[in-house]
Amino acid sequence: MSENESKKYHEMLERVNGIVSEISSENLGLDDMVLRVEEGYELLRVMRQRLDATKMKIEKLRLDNEAG
Repeated sequence: MSENESKKYHEMLERVNGIVSEISSENLGLDDMVLRVEEGYELLRVMRQRLDATKMKIEKLRLDNEAG
């Protein structure tokens, strides 16, 4: 992950944490809660994809290092 991608990842993580706080509050209506949950799941999906891609890059680097 580049520095910019890492920053975006961190921002997404902060947003997920914010969503959890919002959902935990008693002031959020049901419709808004559903929207936050959907947003949170989408963020988590994107974050998982980035982590998986980074893991694959690291594994490739490790294998290249062992071979070279």
